[in-house]
Amino acid sequence: MALKKRERRAPVGARDVKLFPELTLEQALDFVTNAKKVEGLRESTLKDYTKHYGYFVKWLEEFHPDITLIKLIQKT
Repeated sequence: MALKKRERRAPVGARDVKLFPELTLEQALDFVTNAKKVEGLRESTLKDYTKHYGYFVKWLEEFHPDITLIKLIQKT
């Protein structure tokens, strides 16, 4: 009878790491609006999302021009 080999376990901190693609601001907007379309939101709601996101992007460009990827935005 063969013995089972022990599997190597990932270090404790490595288990919680989630890898996300690096999305630009435009790609993130497209991703969200497509997901919301699939959920069945109305066109007027999607237009409002796009309009409000546009205001946010203009603010980012003015006050934080170095932020070009979604992963650079952090909650505080």
